[in-house]
Amino acid sequence: MAQIYEQYISFVKMCDEHKYREAEELLKDIIIDVLGQNATKLNIYRTKMTRNNGFDYIGETISGNIKEKIAIDLKIPNNSIPQSRVSSLLVSAISQDIKSVVLVSNRDFTHNAIKTAFDVADKSNINLQVFGRKELDKWFSTYKQPETFINNKNVHLMIKEFSRALAKRIAICPEEFIDIEWRELEQIIATVFSDFGYNVELTPSAKDGGKDVIVWYHGESYIIEIKHWNKGNRVGKRYIREFLNIVIRENRKLGLYLSTSGYTTNAFETMTYIDKIHFRYGDKSSMQLLLKMYERVNNGFYVPSNNLEQLIEDISYKAE
Repeated sequence: MAQIYEQYISFVKMCDEHKYREAEELLKDIIIDVLGQNATKLNIYRTKMTRNNGFDYIGETISGNIKEKIAIDLKIPNNSIPQSRVSSLLVSAISQDIKSVVLVSNRDFTHNAIKTAFDVADKSNINLQVFGRKELDKWFSTYKQPETFINNKNVHLMIKEFSRALAKRIAICPEEFIDIEWRELEQIIATVFSDFGYNVELTPSAKDGGKDVIVWYHGESYIIEIKHWNKGNRVGKRYIREFLNIVIRENRKLGLYLSTSGYTTNAFETMTYIDKIHFRYGDKSSMQLLLKMYERVNNGFYVPSNNLEQLIEDISYKAE
């Protein structure tokens, strides 16, 4: 772990010294090391394209039986990366049927470049990750300190590691969602938010007070209620009202309700304008999206948002 961080420091130094070729080779080695620690194999080769006309590396990632074509591009310019450069790379990816693209630069990308890139990626079903200097610093800071608990495991850590393994498994094989027990799902969701860098509390399985997970962010608390019922049992307005009462009574900033079995047609009928401000809801697809984000983080190709509210908005819905 610490070795990866040391490699990154060397990479930064090479970028600052404009040693493009050496930095590019080192970046390739770092990414292979990161993926290897997460049981993902990366086979890539340097392209023959010129620096201005295509990606530096093209290949595939292999995780279990899943293979995905990937393109990686490293840019070390004097200024921010413009929209035109990013657009040309995505056009190249589309023409080659590449579904995973990683753009890395020691400089920041312009706002227009990022917006355009993700608009194009969404429309083309491309898994796009953009790493400017700030994102790289955040990503590799997690490798700064070596793991200290490996030889001193306790029950809590073993449960957390088990939850991590389940989260990765469901992200890869969503059809196995149905085999997860309700308490395991609560532990998984708590672990994901904790590993994303937030302060998290998993409430006791009995007498949880109508909330399964509490997340703290910028001095405010957010609560998550998770229902993992049989397909025919949907969450109705009584459960939503009880949850909203807890959100308001306990002065929570926002409440997120997650139900794998969905909701009744009248579940949100009695909600007021104020209720809707403090409430978001999600379904099975919301949880699958969250776990997909988590899997991409563990594969080293995604940095979760620092903004908890934005993360919740990305995976949930507003009651209309």
